[in-house]
Amino acid sequence: MKNLLLTSLVIIFVSLTSCGNGGDGSSGASSGSSSDSKSSSGSGSSASTNSAQTPVTITLGSGTTSSSLAKNFSTMSASIPSNITTITIKVSASDMTTIEQSVSVAGQSSVTTTLYVPNGSNRYFEVLALDSSSAVKYKGYTTSDLSGASVTLSISMKVSYTMADYYPLDDNDRWQYYRTRTTSVGTYTGYETNLVSGSETVNGVTGKKMYYDLLSGAGEYSVDSNGSTGFYRHKEHNLNTDSSGNNYYTDNVFSPPILFSLPYITESEQFSGTFTETSTVQSTGSSSTSTLTGRGQMQGLDNVTVAAGTFECLKFYYTFSNSDGHYGNLTWWYARGVGIVKKTENRYLSNGSVDIIKTNELNYASINGTTYGTRVLDNSSATVNILYNSQDGTYKLQFTVNSDYISRISSASVSGTNVTNLGLHYQSYGSRLYYSARQSFGSTSPTAGDVYTFTINHTDGTSETLRDTVYALGVGAPTLVSPTNNSTVTATPAFTWNAPATGCVSRYFIDVTDSSGQTVWGYLTPDATTTSITFNQDGTALYSLFTGGTYSWAVGANDDCNNQHNGTDNAAFSSKYSFTVR
Repeated sequence: MKNLLLTSLVIIFVSLTSCGNGGDGSSGASSGSSSDSKSSSGSGSSASTNSAQTPVTITLGSGTTSSSLAKNFSTMSASIPSNITTITIKVSASDMTTIEQSVSVAGQSSVTTTLYVPNGSNRYFEVLALDSSSAVKYKGYTTSDLSGASVTLSISMKVSYTMADYYPLDDNDRWQYYRTRTTSVGTYTGYETNLVSGSETVNGVTGKKMYYDLLSGAGEYSVDSNGSTGFYRHKEHNLNTDSSGNNYYTDNVFSPPILFSLPYITESEQFSGTFTETSTVQSTGSSSTSTLTGRGQMQGLDNVTVAAGTFECLKFYYTFSNSDGHYGNLTWWYARGVGIVKKTENRYLSNGSVDIIKTNELNYASINGTTYGTRVLDNSSATVNILYNSQDGTYKLQFTVNSDYISRISSASVSGTNVTNLGLHYQSYGSRLYYSARQSFGSTSPTAGDVYTFTINHTDGTSETLRDTVYALGVGAPTLVSPTNNSTVTATPAFTWNAPATGCVSRYFIDVTDSSGQTVWGYLTPDATTTSITFNQDGTALYSLFTGGTYSWAVGANDDCNNQHNGTDNAAFSSKYSFTVR
């Protein structure tokens, strides 16, 4: 018949020379007897042919090739490896019902079988080779158009990795990472603890809840699943901050769920998808949608050394873009039986400026009763710094307590010169949670060398005492140049100032506020050389300046260019100038 064609599929097995734990896949696709075909359309190896089908003859364990494969693989073999007992073949496309067939190959060096495949384009052939425990050891794939012309397909079988082995999702699995996080405000370091606890059903699929930065008290989590269909993210429950500094939560649901890995993955294999993200504000029920496009690749094996140890990892690289203009990339290293041991994250705003740059490295993990590394039990820190306001010539001391386990703190206070049991208040800035308070010293500068004692009480009834020492204010206040006080400007004014006449500046902070005193835009310069900047040049302003609006601006100079202090820098602030937008 004109529309029938005989396709020979030649599968080439590749043996591994050096790959550590590679190929130790867990139980995967089911095996069956020879020519045990599954298809909801009713067609299988015994089906009769018709004008809409192509009989595809597949020969396993024969054929040769001269092409070289990715690193870690060599030595082509024409025979089915002796440890392989079952071959599963799956054929799929968007316009056909998936066909799946299992072939018993135990003790055989080659075998031939036939599938009847509907004619059409982009027929995806996937072949899995399983051992006696149903663990997937090899995988191969190719795409072909079946349109009536004779064609021969060759598939190289590479060592396969089962993703369920590399991203555990059992209740009480726990990871502690050392995190470095940079935003437009600054760079923060500390520990982050992630925990699997409980389940949630999203769009009919039940996944595990992965809580992030658990002990910060933020309550953020994702809903993930990792099984026979792949590693997916179904939802993210995130903490946000509005223009008034109030926290609120959004539920971000992905449809279809975001694919982070195919269930069985080989070196250099790629995957991609387009997902609709629906974000719903938990308190109001209002929602919005955007489109997320992503692409991923398993780049290969990589040895990674972190505080928790040295691990042989699968290295994945992801890129993404959102219809709202945000974009970025992720690199994640997964270790067998452990999960993610290292990840880097680079997110950018629509104008190209940095949103978040973050690196997490595993410090400790407890996975199904097995531990890796040493857990840091607490990482509280207490700092005191001078704030000088040149407009009225007054000084304040700012006291701050940070902790990687902020939810363990029930209260905090500080005492020292002119300060007696001053209570610190629980505060948030974006996703950062901390305790802080300020004490006015009027026109008298706090004394360098004074020691302040912080008492930190924990929810379990324990307490700790930390101390920090005032260091001398090492810089004068900047002088504002433009826009001048009470001037009229465009909606994107350029702010210019002069460096302080005395002291050493480490960097500047510009603060633009509205008539109510609310910060509209704050920006921390990367160094001391920047003395001019355009409004919202990093794209982080709460909103655009509007015509007729009256605003104020001021610049603070941080003084710790000589690294006198491990905590927050002292700062001297300029006068505050007002301007109106024309």
